[in-house]
Amino acid sequence: MSNNTTSTPSAIIREQLAQKNEERPEACIEDGNGAFIEFLPSPHLRVGYGTSQLLHYQLATKQPDLADDPTKQPQLLTLGFATADVLIAGQRLELVCQKLGDGKLVRVRALAERYAALVPATRPFISKIEIQPIRNQGAG
Repeated sequence: MSNNTTSTPSAIIREQLAQKNEERPEACIEDGNGAFIEFLPSPHLRVGYGTSQLLHYQLATKQPDLADDPTKQPQLLTLGFATADVLIAGQRLELVCQKLGDGKLVRVRALAERYAALVPATRPFISKIEIQPIRNQGAG
């Protein structure tokens, strides 16, 4: 009898299915009506901010001459909330701005860059989400 109890067939299958689900590309944004915008910088982290806390946003194209190169992430979208700035890097982020303006953005998810070519040109691709909490300037 083997002493290896961690590699049962059902455990292996569950692990393989979880890995496939984690690797499968999904939409980078979800729209709907919600009180929060949820950000998923990684599969293991979720951060939400109230939609009423959004103070401003800015969309910048880092290198316009690389806009048609799918291996580059030419746009940076900064969302300014009352307690944090959220930086989103990717492509076609003007579509995220449209959802913001319509009040329809509920979830933003970063995907591995290897999925950039799999996301349709009618959808944004988000390669990175960075959350920078705003520190109290008066504390020293």
